[in-house]
Amino acid sequence: MDDQQNRCSRLEVLLGIADFRPPSAMDAYSLIGQGTTGIGVFKAKAKSNGQKYAVKKFRFRREFLAAAEKGEMLSYNTVVNSIQEFKNIRDFRHLNLVKYLWVYVLFDRKPQEHHLCVVMERCYGPTLDADLRKHYARRSTGYAEAEIRRHFTSVALGLHYLHEQRIVHRDLRPENLIFAETTKQTLKVTDYSTVVKLQESVTMTNEVAGGAGPPWTFKAPELVDAVKFGQAGRRSDVWSLGCILVLMLQGTPPIFRYNAGRKVISAVSPDEVRTALSQGVVPLMDGDFGRRPRYGVETRFLNSAKAVLKKCLVPHKDQRPYMNSVRDYEFFNYVAP
Repeated sequence: MDDQQNRCSRLEVLLGIADFRPPSAMDAYSLIGQGTTGIGVFKAKAKSNGQKYAVKKFRFRREFLAAAEKGEMLSYNTVVNSIQEFKNIRDFRHLNLVKYLWVYVLFDRKPQEHHLCVVMERCYGPTLDADLRKHYARRSTGYAEAEIRRHFTSVALGLHYLHEQRIVHRDLRPENLIFAETTKQTLKVTDYSTVVKLQESVTMTNEVAGGAGPPWTFKAPELVDAVKFGQAGRRSDVWSLGCILVLMLQGTPPIFRYNAGRKVISAVSPDEVRTALSQGVVPLMDGDFGRRPRYGVETRFLNSAKAVLKKCLVPHKDQRPYMNSVRDYEFFNYVAP
């Protein structure tokens, strides 16, 4: 074992992750995508058996390395946050959540720097965002009914599981939803960089999860303006889920209308959101989401979808349902004739 390998092992002990190393060395060889934090996500395979994974890499800053080797720990750092993210969800196993498997420290000889590497299950399909963009480039209408229901149910089930584990995602959006297969049958929630774990003493009536940064399009009002709308919690994710349903129905997120006037905006920046919320904003969607109801079949489908949205997209979180109630709506159970 050379000096750099020894240094990696010492760092893993200092960071409290020595027990979470993968059973086989990993070969990360091709960039899949650039994330909002870290270097990026790479295709990877185990050197021992060729099993395929994805590896998310984070760069160690020099000041962090120097502090860590002195036995000190910086309280706020991308690496520290990523380790906490891994520990929050490493034991979770659900069909609609991307699994986090192992974490380790690697010295990359080409750029001569240390990386924190988080090993995840490999997904082979596109993100929901990428698939929607491709879909609407080819067609003028949205997803078919069965697709919308399947994708929405996948996200809802994964989200419900997280909430049962007292986890609030806080950044649910199409870029953080990915298909497990190229056939796009199973949609999974991913990117847990903004999740918070609620304390055991917290109940559904007093939970507090704090805020999270941009992008703002799918953020619940309380994540934008806690003074006016109160602290965030599990029902903040329910708002985001409603926005995603609108996106699948009409190809664009919901726009917002001021109650005090006729001005319509798209919630794309914190200033716009705060201005709209301060004037009493309500979600505004196309009445039939650009669809032409045919002989009652789509009419019933749209009505059941609207019933969900009417509950999810309520500005005041106390009037929104929790995920266990959302799952009881007809939208989850209706089967087209």
